[in-house]
Amino acid sequence: MLDLDTLASERATKLKQATDAWKKAIWSASFQKFSASMSDGEVEQLVSWCPSVEHLQSVTDYLLELSRTEGLTPFPLLLDVAKQAKVSPEEWIKSHLPLSPTA
Repeated sequence: MLDLDTLASERATKLKQATDAWKKAIWSASFQKFSASMSDGEVEQLVSWCPSVEHLQSVTDYLLELSRTEGLTPFPLLLDVAKQAKVSPEEWIKSHLPLSPTA
């Protein structure tokens, strides 16, 4: 079973960011809903692609909404969106997120 607190702490440490902010984002209701259909490896991969808490929150919110309209689970949607943009998922997250409030 994936230790989310350790995952959050390790990502925060690697990025020299606040551990509490990463833990809060990973334990948020939206991320829990988002990650419910993902394997441990997919969760770890997604977190590693996010350069900030804001990116994690934004990708979570964006893909949850998209998954409702598309009828697919969020992680495969991320792979699809990145493939359509002809970039890696990590590059897509870095270049398209966080979304501005007017987006």
